Amino acid sequence: MAVWETITKVDGKDLLRQYSTILISDCKKAAQGYLKLDQDGELVINKQSQMSTQILTCIQEFISNECALKVVTSGETYEVKVKNGDEREMVQDGPLYLRILILRLTIDSRSTVSCIQRNLSELDDYMTSVDNNVKTFNELVRLQLDALTARGESSSNVMVNLFKGYLAASDKDFAT
Repeated sequence: MAVWETITKVDGKDLLRQYSTILISDCKKAAQGYLKLDQDGELVINKQSQMSTQILTCIQEFISNECALKVVTSGETYEVKVKNGDEREMVQDGPLYLRILILRLTIDSRSTVSCIQRNLSELDDYMTSVDNNVKTFNELVRLQLDALTARGESSSNVMVNLFKGYLAASDKDFAT
């Protein structure tokens, strides 16, 4: 997905990592910046329009029908109004489709953020629940931090809780 980085940046935010901070209207506005019509009303083929099509095609090919139905029934359209003078056309946009899909598949609320922050505050309990497996422990911490970032949030006491979790490890040589 590194190739698509330029098209998944919306107002300087990464759609894949900060999706909750990006509105659908922001995605539409960004798409109108790279989806253009020529004087005959035909879509101009440029790098960004090609990447948009690639993203859309890849997502649609690899998701289930049930998942695709979530986008179709969302009440949002993944088509962007593109115009050039009197010429107007509705063009499907990959990043917009992705944002609508994420919106329909994730739960974003204050209680979600509170739950993530609680998980991070209980890392000592988590370390013992995974039989002191540091790799599994670190994966959970990374996932929880990514989940906070995606929602435009952060945690001010991650390091304290991280080391509290490490100290809970039964291998005292590791913990000290």
